[in-house]
Amino acid sequence: MLSYKDAELEAMRLVREAKLLRSGGTVRMTVGQAYERLLQSLESANSQDSPAYGDKMRKTYERFLSHLSKRYLDELKEGFWIDYLTSVREGRLDVGVVTKDDSTEERVFRKAPSANYSLGILNTASRLYKIAHEYRGIEGESRDWDPTRAAAQKIEEPNTRETYLLLKDIPKAWHATDQLMSPWWRDLWRVYLLTGLRDRLVMDMRWEQIDFERGLYLIQPLQRGTKRRRKKLSQVDRLKPIEMPLSSYVLSILRRRKQFAPSGPAGEWVWYSLETERRKTKDLPRLTDPRASWKRLVPILGYWVYKHDLRRTFASLGATVDPGGVLALSLLLLHSSKGIASALGIPQITVEYIKGQQEQMRALTEKISRAVLELAGEVSQTELTAHLREFADLPPAVDSALRLEEKAPERGQDVTDST
Repeated sequence: MLSYKDAELEAMRLVREAKLLRSGGTVRMTVGQAYERLLQSLESANSQDSPAYGDKMRKTYERFLSHLSKRYLDELKEGFWIDYLTSVREGRLDVGVVTKDDSTEERVFRKAPSANYSLGILNTASRLYKIAHEYRGIEGESRDWDPTRAAAQKIEEPNTRETYLLLKDIPKAWHATDQLMSPWWRDLWRVYLLTGLRDRLVMDMRWEQIDFERGLYLIQPLQRGTKRRRKKLSQVDRLKPIEMPLSSYVLSILRRRKQFAPSGPAGEWVWYSLETERRKTKDLPRLTDPRASWKRLVPILGYWVYKHDLRRTFASLGATVDPGGVLALSLLLLHSSKGIASALGIPQITVEYIKGQQEQMRALTEKISRAVLELAGEVSQTELTAHLREFADLPPAVDSALRLEEKAPERGQDVTDST
């Protein structure tokens, strides 16, 4: 609550700034003021940013930029952001002091060592400059001035991974998940492999989204992991779910799991947990990080298989068992319709009308599941896999899209004060 005097001063400031803007002048904006405008935009029903991207920007700001809230954007020149980048990459970004439980104070330093994570921070800062320009909050600079770009140009190309589960190792890995993992981590691993879906689309599955009768996963267009841009979707398109076919084997995994879903909100999630409950944060008990269980495969295979590696394996299997099914494979991987259409030389509307492709998509995902089960010896072998010895090369459009996704940022880290 503001005091009467403070409210009066704030009202006078707003009137003064409004008059100045009407006369063609500039009202300098601080980092914090631009962020307030950003929040208003993100919370608007007409926001052009997806909820997931908005949440990412909020977290990035609070973690790496909030300590600059009182600084004027136009005083943070190119040199500032170049030095800022060096500090954050080396873990020397001083974001202030926090009071610990024992009432002592500790200086906090932040670190974001990877190229992609650092670029994400600068992209959020860049958004603040864009907003400030829109509200004439930058003094003495051109309308397209953005000093964060000077720092961004000094970031090297992000690391990429091109690994996958080798074809010859599929039987070994499949049986190892059965013998070395708890059933829930095994099922999660298999759903990643047999759907090829992005991480969040698997982990955030809800039972209300699984249509067992039609064999579909009903994905909200702006759900985390769809990579759909809000501003590219009409109000109607934002409400129409993406109908993603699931193979009969994946549906059987989900049916068995649903039988034992707990009552209440926790049981609304496909990947519920009956053992892990974070009482401090009051989060619902859900499966979150399978790495401790999945690492049991490393001695068996001789290498790590990450979530995205299973996605690439799914894509490689699809390209191998159905070389002509590039469109269906790209749709199953939820790649952008524009990119798919451009690569295949077909009208974009053909790709966007996903319902018209469901028969082909379902046939391919069933074929991929069948191939895995045959290779693992779970079902009798047919011509589908009888002569399979190695993966076929991925179609260029699919390979290019997967490479872009593999530039995954590392998690920003806190660093202990060494001074």
